Amino acid sequence: MSSTSCWPALTATTGTRSSAPSPRWLGGSPVGLPGRVDDTAKAWLLQRAVALAYPSLDEGFGFPLLEAMAADTPVVASTAGSIPEVAGDAALLTPPDDTAALAHALARVLEDEAVRAELVAAGRRRLDAFTWTTTAQSMAALYSALAMEHGR
Repeated sequence: MSSTSCWPALTATTGTRSSAPSPRWLGGSPVGLPGRVDDTAKAWLLQRAVALAYPSLDEGFGFPLLEAMAADTPVVASTAGSIPEVAGDAALLTPPDDTAALAHALARVLEDEAVRAELVAAGRRRLDAFTWTTTAQSMAALYSALAMEHGR
């Protein structure tokens, strides 16, 4: 992603993976609403987060999931849009309108080291499906199949 990309964010630093000081925009609070964050702040958040909560109601692709996985951050997300396809077995998924299920999944990640470790390991494996090489090979195979189907 470019340096101009941004995420809406709610942050919580209690129980994070790092004892590094909170950035200025958190104002020393363990919970903050910094609004949209740039790539530098996003990387800071993902590297220190215990989990990414991504209860999207609609999703076109799901880059935030892959970014969290690349940062070894467990993912809890909704079943909306493309999220299940992108996440595979590397996230705890809940219905997008079920706040109780979301809270339960987040509690599992926060309270169970084994769940966190499995999600991190699954996330590392899942990233292999989304390399540029894999994507290019998949697109080439698709184009070849389409060309053969249409007799070209």
